[in-house]
Amino acid sequence: MVQDTSNLATVPPTYALFTGWAEINEPVSGSFLQYNILRSPVDDDSQYQKAGETVQTAKYLNYYNDSTVEFDVNYYYKVVAEDSNHNISFEIQLFMGQSKRYSRCR
Repeated sequence: MVQDTSNLATVPPTYALFTGWAEINEPVSGSFLQYNILRSPVDDDSQYQKAGETVQTAKYLNYYNDSTVEFDVNYYYKVVAEDSNHNISFEIQLFMGQSKRYSRCR
């Protein structure tokens, strides 16, 4: 899910999108290291770039607040898990968010 957490009362306004997802099972290889949050302006695998990551080894921290968004811009998010051997999982979930708007893509 994506929730708009923008603060329009500040001058200038601050825009942010909060992303949350289901906790993954323990990886088969190695132990859980972190979630990587990928972001793109379009839903195109070649355009996704790492927007952030969660605290290492805390798989129950399954959320991220993106405070680098701009107003009226679509952002697509993918979340992947990384294990201690640096293996990357398949995407966990895909979401699209925009300040004042949200939808689940798949």
